[in-house]
Amino acid sequence: MNKYTIAIDLGYGQIKGINQDNKRVIFPSIISSGKDRSLDTFFNSIDNIVDNIHVKILDEYFNEKEYFVGELAKRQPSNSSFINRDNKINSEENKVLLATALGLLIPNDLPNDTKIHIVTGLPLEHFIKQKQALNDMLKDFEHTIKFVDHNFTRNIKFEESNITLFPQGAGAIFSKINNDISSLLIKETFIGLIDVGFKTTDIVVFRINKDKEPVFEQEMSATLDGLGMINIYNTMDKAFTDNSRDGSKLNTEQLMLLCEEGKIFFKGDYIDLKKDLIKARKTLSTNIINKADGLWGSRKNSFNSIMIAGGGGKVLYNHLKLIEPNMCQLIDNPEFANAIGYLEFGKQFK
Repeated sequence: MNKYTIAIDLGYGQIKGINQDNKRVIFPSIISSGKDRSLDTFFNSIDNIVDNIHVKILDEYFNEKEYFVGELAKRQPSNSSFINRDNKINSEENKVLLATALGLLIPNDLPNDTKIHIVTGLPLEHFIKQKQALNDMLKDFEHTIKFVDHNFTRNIKFEESNITLFPQGAGAIFSKINNDISSLLIKETFIGLIDVGFKTTDIVVFRINKDKEPVFEQEMSATLDGLGMINIYNTMDKAFTDNSRDGSKLNTEQLMLLCEEGKIFFKGDYIDLKKDLIKARKTLSTNIINKADGLWGSRKNSFNSIMIAGGGGKVLYNHLKLIEPNMCQLIDNPEFANAIGYLEFGKQFK
């Protein structure tokens, strides 16, 4: 049986995906209700599909609803936001985001008899509690998605034998071990990873045993729930409201811009909150470092490498590397680290 492997990292802040041909997609984990865009597509180019995702789910479960996804949803003036629930597996939004990523990564010329092999995961400590629920959702996943403005359709379903699940964080470290293994395999040392996401941060540690084999260290690893880039978003949201003079609130697109640049144009002038942004980034980084230090204790002296990953890791790297400057490194393609690791892991099951 022919299989085609696609790896998806269903983050709270961004969806990242990569297929076995190395095509990649990344877009914000945001959806909003869709509607006719005839005028928009007349005046504006829609050649970049990832910036203009307008989908319709063509089945009874979704009642043929239309959605704007990712950047297009973010640009809507209202009714768009990140998914904020702790267990999002069976949510409508999660299924739309998953179907969208898969639809973008299934090749046009894929033979009809080829089965999709999906590799995905959950935050480290959610993996044990929610793995079965995720597997069940994927096993029952059967949807047809139409990309409205680009006029193509994908039918998506999985056989249970073609579902592979792997913990987040471990996915990122797996990609590094697989590609740079010789430099990391120092006997009786540790390698660590700090993977900063939108709503969670995963801390993952492997010990290199006397046979130079990596062994997962559960007691030194953890998922830090509620500790991620969302803390910066909440801080900056409040800082803007406090400085807006009239208690105004930002929409999702404006808030994301503020969290990137530290300033926002508002009612004829800029509100400059760069100091607040720097402080928020330092505070989050310090909290993550303190949690990691608490987990690792004196064993940190035996680490040979601490890798930083995730979209949040990329933003916070200059602060996070202070945990141990001589051994910290920002992993290649930090946003895609888990998806790349998932794909590498999934190749073993082809």
